[in-house]
Amino acid sequence: MALTDEEKQKIEEEEMFRAEARARSESKTQKKSGSGCSGCLGVIVIGFLAIILIGLLSPKAPPKTPEQIAQEKKSQDDQACNSDNTMAFVMAKEFVEKVLKAPTTASFPWGTSDSQITNIGDCTYLVRSYVDAENSFGAKIRTKYTVKVKYIGNDKWSALDIKLDD
Repeated sequence: MALTDEEKQKIEEEEMFRAEARARSESKTQKKSGSGCSGCLGVIVIGFLAIILIGLLSPKAPPKTPEQIAQEKKSQDDQACNSDNTMAFVMAKEFVEKVLKAPTTASFPWGTSDSQITNIGDCTYLVRSYVDAENSFGAKIRTKYTVKVKYIGNDKWSALDIKLDD
């Protein structure tokens, strides 16, 4: 890693400062051989300067290019597309709720154990399950449903088909 002229100059100034501090410290210790904390301030200053120097010279990651950011997002979308049965189930429930007569009365199975979720490719899932909800007459009935959902990226899903079996 090449240092800029400005960084080189800062290093030289810090080294000169350290040398002067050491010389002052040594002359004080020679004058006062019995003092308990001669040079403490010099040690503190040198430590502080070393921390600053380390911060200046530590390597920094270059900023990401728009292409790198887009590639990372595509990778995240691909991962979500190919391995997210649970999210497909959750989104299918949301789409089913929207078509119910009384969505506030809807009760879906807890978890995916009573449901069938199939990844049919191209970020598309087929979800089969049931919902207990009130009908137009206020009677709570169990309705089986089949929903085809597709992950379209950026945390967005689309319902391609919704079928409710009475």
